[in-house]
Amino acid sequence: MPRKTISVRECLRIYDHAFHFTAVAGHVQIIQFFRFAQFRPKTSRTNLECRLCLRRKPQAAGRYIHHLSTVGGRARREKCLATRMEQSGSDLVTMQEAIAHKTYASLAGIRGEVANMEQDLTWSKSSPSLGEYDYHLRGASEFLKWTDDSKYNARKIWTEGSEKFPDSALLKIELAALYNNRAVEGLTNDPWQDIQLAMTLLQKAEAIPTRSRMEEWLWHYIKALVLVSATGDFSASVREAEQAHALVPYDPLSSVDLALVTANAGRTETAVEWAEYAVTNEAVVPDWYRGNLAWAYLMAGRSQDAVRTYDGLEYYCVPCKAVALVRTGKLDEAQAEIAHHKVIYRNWSIDDVRLFPSGRHEFLLDRLMGPYLEDLRTAGLD
Repeated sequence: MPRKTISVRECLRIYDHAFHFTAVAGHVQIIQFFRFAQFRPKTSRTNLECRLCLRRKPQAAGRYIHHLSTVGGRARREKCLATRMEQSGSDLVTMQEAIAHKTYASLAGIRGEVANMEQDLTWSKSSPSLGEYDYHLRGASEFLKWTDDSKYNARKIWTEGSEKFPDSALLKIELAALYNNRAVEGLTNDPWQDIQLAMTLLQKAEAIPTRSRMEEWLWHYIKALVLVSATGDFSASVREAEQAHALVPYDPLSSVDLALVTANAGRTETAVEWAEYAVTNEAVVPDWYRGNLAWAYLMAGRSQDAVRTYDGLEYYCVPCKAVALVRTGKLDEAQAEIAHHKVIYRNWSIDDVRLFPSGRHEFLLDRLMGPYLEDLRTAGLD
């Protein structure tokens, strides 16, 4: 088949995505970027291939990472990573977007292949030789297992690292994320205390004069999650979410987290867009990603879409699904959901929902909270 080289202007889209990644993962640099399109005149379809060759910077020493859309290629004698990624269709721009997004999702961020390789390396080190970034990687590898025990391990790792490196903004931000998660997941007897501690850690991180781009992104990201619980300020939480998303717009994990922030603040179109992006581009999609998408649908008035999404989940927010069922006329199912949950949590009340997770501030904007609580009462929660 004949090949036609795509113009430099057309290359900028994926190149820009790649730079968002390298700006956050400061130990990686782009050393080669090219792509070509293969046209098929008989079908008016196009196969698009992009190749992105990255290298760890000298201080990280030595290895190459070669990520391309179809398997193949070797970077001299260095160790390579190759991932098959193909896209076909008639819309070249859409294909460019899809490959760029999947490239980022597979390589970059806390859950990407680069971080996985770095985590393997850091676990091979002895404790006395651990640096700040090693504590970050070890803690992240535990935290992102999403179990109670792994979160406890992450807390120990990040606390030890923060004591060893008291000027580390990164470890303070990650501890703030962990304490906020403890409150949200009910892993603490005093969620308000944990939320206050998260805010204190964020303030200490802000006071550190020099922060990397990664630290800046994480600071805005985690502050967006904590602010409403800590202060009830929806506008400020949205500003932080938008700043975090502007810094790293192609990360599925932060996108789906921040979708919840924007949905609760009434920015429902943005919430749906970010959550749909995360579910579409994450390699392995956990239930809570789809749960956040279902919630965004519900707040956007798309109750049928919300019910369909909740129905596919093993774990989900019971009051959220109950409200979606009420709004789609499935009152018996909604009441059954609430009745079953009240058997498990006998003292559960509508105020527990309204003031979740802090016990001090409502989690949802007034104009959304009123109808939400009314529908919960209809489903049998009082």
